[in-house]
Amino acid sequence: MELLTTSLYRKALIEPMLADSRLDRLLVVSGYSAAGMGVRHASDMRKLRDGKPAPRIDLLCGMTAEVGIGREAHAGFVDLCERRGLDFSCRYLVKGEPVHAKVYVWCAGANPVVAFTGSANYSQNAFREANTRREVLTQCS
Repeated sequence: MELLTTSLYRKALIEPMLADSRLDRLLVVSGYSAAGMGVRHASDMRKLRDGKPAPRIDLLCGMTAEVGIGREAHAGFVDLCERRGLDFSCRYLVKGEPVHAKVYVWCAGANPVVAFTGSANYSQNAFREANTRREVLTQCS
């Protein structure tokens, strides 16, 4: 398996959708996340699908059980989930052990097709090209 260290956004969050038109859902588990990332990602996918519905994004924020979520961040996710034209769902893990993992699973219907894991949270900071944090992802089964 290749260790992805550059162009993570394109390679893990855009190219799978372009390579396989059956992909209709992205499951995301991320310790930390930001609504701005969801807006950017869902909007980019919608543009690239040329009028066809973009894949649904289902996000689970895993560290809220430990650190909570601020009012502004929550309001951003509520707004994102209610936007017309963007099929986005966000849930918070609030009980049990917090989850710091980062996993991205592309599905066709109920079937997982392509998955990535690594250090990149679902945030623009982690997925920007000029990332100085040296995030990595790798494809996994």
